[in-house]
Amino acid sequence: MDLSRLLPLLCEFGIGAILMLVGVWDGLRGGYLNLTRREDRRLLWTFAAGFLVLLAVYGLFTFWLPGMSVVH
Repeated sequence: MDLSRLLPLLCEFGIGAILMLVGVWDGLRGGYLNLTRREDRRLLWTFAAGFLVLLAVYGLFTFWLPGMSVVH
């Protein structure tokens, strides 16, 4: 595996995950988010799902698609 392809993925999504966790933690501690409310739980699931979908798309375009051959 080429490190030049993996490093941007780790930096972007690693730092993004840390920032998202800090934001969610502060939201829970500050009372802005409340896990007993259905809307807040759905919002957190939406954040997590969106993060994972973007990670999957980024991984697809980084690792799988460059190896495909173009048929003319």
